[in-house]
Amino acid sequence: SRPLFFYFFLSGFLFQLGNLYWIFHVLDHYTKLGTLLSAGILVLLCFLLSLFWGAFGAMLGVFRSRLGMQIAMLTAPFLWITLEWLRNLFIQFPWCLLGYSQYSQLAIAQLASVTGVYGLSWLLMALNAASTTVLVLRKCIYLAVMITALLCIAYFGNRIISRPVAGDPITVGCIQGNIPQGVKLRYEFAEEINRKQLRMTEELIRARKPDLIVWSEYSTLFPLGEGGLWSEQIMNLARHSRTPLLIGSDFFDRGRVYNSAFLVNSNGEIEGRYDKMYLVPFGEYVPLRSILFFAGKVVPEISDFSPGRNYETFLLRGNKFSVQICFDVIFPQLSRQFSLRDAFLLVNITNDAWFGDTSAPRQHFAMAVMRAIENRRYMVRVANTGISGIIDPYGRVLQSAGVFVPAILSGEVKWIAERTFYTRHGDLFVYAAIFLSSAVLIAAAFFPQRFHRSSTKPGPNGG
Repeated sequence: SRPLFFYFFLSGFLFQLGNLYWIFHVLDHYTKLGTLLSAGILVLLCFLLSLFWGAFGAMLGVFRSRLGMQIAMLTAPFLWITLEWLRNLFIQFPWCLLGYSQYSQLAIAQLASVTGVYGLSWLLMALNAASTTVLVLRKCIYLAVMITALLCIAYFGNRIISRPVAGDPITVGCIQGNIPQGVKLRYEFAEEINRKQLRMTEELIRARKPDLIVWSEYSTLFPLGEGGLWSEQIMNLARHSRTPLLIGSDFFDRGRVYNSAFLVNSNGEIEGRYDKMYLVPFGEYVPLRSILFFAGKVVPEISDFSPGRNYETFLLRGNKFSVQICFDVIFPQLSRQFSLRDAFLLVNITNDAWFGDTSAPRQHFAMAVMRAIENRRYMVRVANTGISGIIDPYGRVLQSAGVFVPAILSGEVKWIAERTFYTRHGDLFVYAAIFLSSAVLIAAAFFPQRFHRSSTKPGPNGG
């Protein structure tokens, strides 16, 4: 199992390095760490995440040697999603799990409404394990079962997405201001940025008169509640146009700073506030500060943010909707909790300008699509520099804006009250996988001979 740990760890490290290279871009461009320390933090994070890959390989090796290749391959997909779930729980960085690769394969992706994204990870791993069983053991039954399962999933997925979306409609507008990150970090541009977004909003109101207009995360360079004339301009626009505005801004309370979203109602009053619950490491706080004391944050001039504690929803025309800010949207459990609290529409606001022209904005968008599918809700996503978009409950991207262009989007969404199996029961599939993986681990530890006698020996190519 030691060689397997190393091989899987190395594979995971190379994958994470290619997947998360944009972290180096953020740290190198927006901190004073320098190239070497920025690269070191990226390597450290990739090292940490790769331990899960190594653990998967090592445990698979133990299962193979003590229980046989067949049981090891049957257990592999359950073990994989157990480790993905544990990574979410302990490291709180579930970025680009295996299942997200299927976000655009809509028929297959509907499985997430039952199992969450972890079920898609399981499906991909099971298909690969079945193929390995054919190559090593010359047994085709596992692959035949998985191909049949895949065809059934695709069939029922197509049936699901062919159904019309039912619900009361509203029109939502999105303002993608396309403010460069270098400008956003300079307070002297606050008035210019505010004026630009107000002008775009007025243009949208004249064209469509939406029921709600959404700005991006941190769309004001001043706290909305303390912005004086600038805040008053926003309130006046909402009041005179009778159009509610959802604004991303900071909130200060008793020495704490929160990354927040404010609902300004049609009377020009702040009606509600949601504080971001999952903060970005190094962007909004320094993790393991006692160890990484040298690191600092991306914006050292700003105090550490405090995480929100409450699942605050907003009320519009008698229905609730929720907001997830930036990093929030990569956590399946958060969207599910909002949906359980009768949020019939999901909104994600973000500022992905940090990422530059890397793959990160596209990865981030894919994860927002998956939240819509899991809970069968419309998702309205507004990003400062893109990708903004309107996504239907089956994951179809109805509208989207490119990266690093100003954009005004508007479209119809519907209030969806339905609760999917995943919304109702959460990670039940993962809990079953944890139970099965634990049972196999116990069997490998205490009853290896019994299982080995009943397990088919590998063929000439097996180990």
